[in-house]
Amino acid sequence: MSSITAAIETPTGRKLSAEITDDEFGRSTYAVGLIKRTGETVPIGSFVIHPDHRADPKPGRVYVQFGEGDQSDRHARANVPTIGADGPYLVGDAILNPNKITKDDGRWLRAKVASAPTHAHSHHAAEDTSERAGDIVGALISHWLNRPEFAELTATYGKFRAPDRKAALHAKLAVLRANIIAMELVASDYETQLAFLDLVHQDETDSE
Repeated sequence: MSSITAAIETPTGRKLSAEITDDEFGRSTYAVGLIKRTGETVPIGSFVIHPDHRADPKPGRVYVQFGEGDQSDRHARANVPTIGADGPYLVGDAILNPNKITKDDGRWLRAKVASAPTHAHSHHAAEDTSERAGDIVGALISHWLNRPEFAELTATYGKFRAPDRKAALHAKLAVLRANIIAMELVASDYETQLAFLDLVHQDETDSE
């Protein structure tokens, strides 16, 4: 794994510090802090960023996980981000289209928050909280997209996900082939019925 530090400014002027760690699978973890006017850095939390992880990914989509750890279980994550001095916590994850990010208004992000990092009910964030979350997340995505290592990271992640994507495609292909066989059987049955009706019609014609 490799690690770098970066200073990032959000569209609305928030100043962030980020320690960025790239793992061997092409996933980037941003451990982020907010730099206050006094120079003090207040920890926010971690954001894991990589391309769309789904078996049938959409080109250009970006996945962001709030907190480090288990992708499938948000309650098993650590260092979950806080949006504000006393929370709430930004929970869950998101698959985002960078083209839909509005730089002047962070409310593009339909964020979900909770009163605790894990094992607490989540709900949609209030408007001002959603604005702060979107402002920060949008800045992190922009930074990730413009990193010199971006092409290498996405290629590495693609190789990592290739076996799962191949398995998903094989499963879809198997279903498609089964459907084709079923349709062929239905078509064969229709052809048999038509042939029978042709014979009946021929017999009726011959008897006239």
